[in-house]
Amino acid sequence: MPEQNKFYSAEVPEELAAQIRTGDFIISRANTTELVGKSVVVPEGNYNLLLSDKSIRFTFSPLVSVAYANLCNNSQYARAHYANAANGSSPSMKNITQGNMRNFPIPLPPLAEQHRIVAKLAQLLGHCDALEQRIAESRRLAGQLLQTALHEALAGPGGVVAATEAALVVPRQGRKKELAAEGTGDLFAAG
Repeated sequence: MPEQNKFYSAEVPEELAAQIRTGDFIISRANTTELVGKSVVVPEGNYNLLLSDKSIRFTFSPLVSVAYANLCNNSQYARAHYANAANGSSPSMKNITQGNMRNFPIPLPPLAEQHRIVAKLAQLLGHCDALEQRIAESRRLAGQLLQTALHEALAGPGGVVAATEAALVVPRQGRKKELAAEGTGDLFAAG
C-alpha cells in the first residue's frame, strides 16, 4: 500500500544503509500483539523506500533461504513466540527486541530441502486460492439458483408473481375476521 510507505527523493545515494532493496528480509519490531514480529521478503521492484525505525532488516548465511525463513517466522509458532516476548503498556503497540527475534528457533534443513518446502507450500497455497475462488463462485451460483427458485415458486400463470392478492390490498373491516380465520389475518393492517 503505497500510501503507507515513506518515499524519498531519487537523489538519495545508492549506498544509503536504510534503503530497502529487493530480497530484503524485514521484521516489524513494534506493532499490535497479532502483528509484532511479522516479516516480509521485499519483492522485485524499484521502491525508493527507507527502512522504518519500527522494523529490522536481517541478513542470513547463504545456507538459509530467505523465503524459508520468512515462512517459519510467520508461522503460528512464531506468532506465539513473539506475543509472549512482546512488551509494552499499550495493547495497540507491543515491542520486541532484536534479541527476541534472534532467539526464535527455526528448524534448518539443508538448503535444497528449504527450497523444496517453499515450492511445495507455494503450490499448496495456489490450490487453496483456487478452492477459495471455486467456493465463492459456488456460493454466488447457489444464491442465484435460490433467487430463481423462489421467483418461480411464487410465479403464477403467465409468470406474474402470485403474492396473495389480499396482501397487496388492505382488507375492508368485514374481511379481517374472515382472513384471520384463514390464518392470513396477521399479514394485514386493520382496515
